[in-house]
Amino acid sequence: PWLSVPLALFIGGIGTASVFKAVYIDRRSLKCACVGGGANVPLGFVSLTENLFMVGMAFAYFAVFPMVFHFFVLTTPKGVQMMTDINEYMDFALTMFLALGVAFETPVAVMLLVLTGLVRVEKLVEVRGYVVIGIFVLSAAVTPPDALSQVMMAIPMWLLYEAGILFSRLMTRDRDKKRALEEAGGSGDGNV
Repeated sequence: PWLSVPLALFIGGIGTASVFKAVYIDRRSLKCACVGGGANVPLGFVSLTENLFMVGMAFAYFAVFPMVFHFFVLTTPKGVQMMTDINEYMDFALTMFLALGVAFETPVAVMLLVLTGLVRVEKLVEVRGYVVIGIFVLSAAVTPPDALSQVMMAIPMWLLYEAGILFSRLMTRDRDKKRALEEAGGSGDGNV
């Protein structure tokens, strides 16, 4: 047991350093098989999805769990000792880890929808109210049957949706500027 923590930290440090070098120093990209291998996906985008999932799991562990378990302790009747069943605890923990990990992928999903051209940013802003209602319905279906868990999942998911719209707007603005410069540069070369 005493060797497992330093070994895990060492292996994790090597993995972190290699991903950091590949993403931020070498600026590598992956061939996207979903579009016939003709498009490159920045490795930073892949790293973003992993990191957001882990942040969602950390949010579940450090923010949601203490509040939910405090709520359970407060609602335990007097004279009754709360005894947590390990199976129920593991089911709850894994459900919350998975649900909040996937929920924190919302900005990636929004950016992918916009970058692939399936949805325009203006349409995402237009349907914002329906999306917020859908987020609360989804969080009610995925989380345990208490309002606190639902709200603790829905509010970050809504804020991440807004962040996805913001980043999509910035990315499309940059893409549109590059296209305009390429078109202006292409027409200027033909006149010379």
